[in-house]
Amino acid sequence: MKCGHRVFVAVNEHGALETLKNESIDILLCDFVLPGLDGGTIIDIAKEMNHSLFCVLISGHHHMISPEKTVGSKADMVIAKPILKQTLNDIVERYREVNLIQ
Repeated sequence: MKCGHRVFVAVNEHGALETLKNESIDILLCDFVLPGLDGGTIIDIAKEMNHSLFCVLISGHHHMISPEKTVGSKADMVIAKPILKQTLNDIVERYREVNLIQ
């Protein structure tokens, strides 16, 4: 709960979707390449569950985040690894801007 945020970790799509059902989530960070469903699909399902959820698609495989793979995605941001503390701060700031939270 550092910096006032609660963080939930899911090891697969089932855990992620279960957490989204049972917890109040504002921001979803999801890796693009996963076993089972890819991150874009998980984000699409998550957005159907909660249209206001701010979703960030992440990948260490830059060549896999091509425009044709993300155009249909409902991700609010697409970022590359590694994720630095400043990147996380930028994500929270972008979320606040989108939701007009001061």
